[in-house]
Amino acid sequence: MSNIDEFKRVTKKAFGAVTNASASLAKRAKLTAAITRERTIIRRKHIEIGIAYYKLFKDSPDERLKGKCETITDSLTQIAAMEKELAEL
Repeated sequence: MSNIDEFKRVTKKAFGAVTNASASLAKRAKLTAAITRERTIIRRKHIEIGIAYYKLFKDSPDERLKGKCETITDSLTQIAAMEKELAEL
């Protein structure tokens, strides 16, 4: 086998390895981005569910969520008071 043939063989092998690695990295990036998008959707829906729950049940929440609902109500009361104070300035 000549040096040129050996060079071609090694070059093809290296190019194949680089191509496979690039394809693998691209696939990983696409999957990672897709997972991130799905997690973002889930996070947004959890927030929407929480807001809807609070609006529907803030006055009579499940005992397990009572403290959290009270915290939200307290914070909303404080915000309203601070906004009123700001408006008076």
